Amino acid sequence: MNWEAVAAIGQVLGAGGVIASLVYLTLQIRASTRASAVASKLVSARFQLDYYVLLLQHPELQDIMVRGRKDPASLSREDYHRFSNLLSLAFGSFSAAHFQFRNGSVPESDFLENLITFRYFIHSPGGLQWWNTFGKHLYGPEFIAVVNKEIRDAGAS
Repeated sequence: MNWEAVAAIGQVLGAGGVIASLVYLTLQIRASTRASAVASKLVSARFQLDYYVLLLQHPELQDIMVRGRKDPASLSREDYHRFSNLLSLAFGSFSAAHFQFRNGSVPESDFLENLITFRYFIHSPGGLQWWNTFGKHLYGPEFIAVVNKEIRDAGAS
């Protein structure tokens, strides 16, 4: 066997090693992408669940939320501040979900789950009033545009 044959065999083996490394890397990237998507979904779900647990553990907050959604003027000053804080939590959760969707961390179907919950708040007199007077000043222009589009779309239907 001459040195040229040995070199050719070495190149073939080296190319095989590169191909095997690329296949392994591809599999690792896919697994990492799936793990990231699962983690994003869990974070999004945790935001919502924590919110509902808060309302369940404190029935007075649930009462404030229900009354505030219907008629924020019916709330005392203190209760309106609680209502506002509850909406800030809810909108913060939706803002995070929208960010995850916009960046491809969660699929549209997962984002739509959050959108349904979000609509519960924004499509109420109290939620809309809170957004227009206070909420829209808490977020960046991209999220404000999403919320305003949701409001316009609801008004058109």
